[in-house]
Amino acid sequence: MSAIIQLGQVWHAWVPYREKPKPGEAAGKFRPVVILGWALEPGQSQDVIVVPSTTFDKTPSKAKTNDLRLRDFGTAGLDKDSFIRCGRLTSLDPRSLDRDKGPLGTLTDRDLKMIVNEVSPMFAVSGFKVIP
Repeated sequence: MSAIIQLGQVWHAWVPYREKPKPGEAAGKFRPVVILGWALEPGQSQDVIVVPSTTFDKTPSKAKTNDLRLRDFGTAGLDKDSFIRCGRLTSLDPRSLDRDKGPLGTLTDRDLKMIVNEVSPMFAVSGFKVIP
């Protein structure tokens, strides 16, 4: 499937773990991510800027202050109550996205604004501005 990657879409992507895995352990896993933008480096590849999601199935109390609960997870193509891990903003090679499945869904405007408001200060410090 060929799909255009757009702001606010939710995709399955291979997300590497932050910690180095132990021998024999996977280096990451597929999880839903929200597309927030693109990292453009002249002469380099164009990465997508994403925030991963999680469900905190058994322990929602583990959610941190910047883990935001989606209000409309079904519209986003998710089948469980989900949190967006805004503190884990990262860039991925677009080939990490599961292009066979394409986008799972798209965030509602209110969920996207909530996430953008949470991550915007990270860009404001360096003079960049996120424009939804």
